[in-house]
Amino acid sequence: MKHFLLVAIAIALFFPANSQSSESFSDKKNEINIGFFNAFELSNVSDFGIGYKRMTNKGAWRFGTSFGLRDYKTDYENTNISSSTFNYLSLTPRIGYEWHQNFNRLQLQYGTDLTAGFYRNKTEDVDNITDYYRLRETIRNTYSIRPFLGLTVFISNSISLSTETYLNIGYSHQTVEESYNSTSSSQSTEKGSSVSLGPLGVFSINIHF
Repeated sequence: MKHFLLVAIAIALFFPANSQSSESFSDKKNEINIGFFNAFELSNVSDFGIGYKRMTNKGAWRFGTSFGLRDYKTDYENTNISSSTFNYLSLTPRIGYEWHQNFNRLQLQYGTDLTAGFYRNKTEDVDNITDYYRLRETIRNTYSIRPFLGLTVFISNSISLSTETYLNIGYSHQTVEESYNSTSSSQSTEKGSSVSLGPLGVFSINIHF
């Protein structure tokens, strides 16, 4: 499946931009994208996303961001840890351009996004009996090029549903810092490049106006 999607994305990127099969079902020039949830990983809490598209003669400019914020505390019984607090923050803005292939109510999109990302995970473990305290904080910055392939189904002239996947070609810089009982600490840094395939089944609801 992964090999098929990689080939499909490569073909879409090199497909002539002026070979549209028909006119778009909607003649609206603006589009707002709301949501993003992974239909194949319902147990996984995905970041929320919002985006905007401005249509052109052959496609659309894309602007958007996804963001996540989670903060919760867990209390334990009969363990070495009395409680654990987890905090997560992410922000991933993007800008790109897409070309369209129209087939009545269906629209195939392909193009490339440039993205940047900021992620922070912080975990605090506390044991009130032994006065144990552990803090672990991870900060990661990413910069990526994302060739993508998507499909939109028009429900009406003003409402549509979309799904897309992408190939992520990126560079990341990550710092991990740990401290124990405020008396000892350690820090490590990782950086490097990677290539990965984005998730399948990520949907959004689109409003055209």
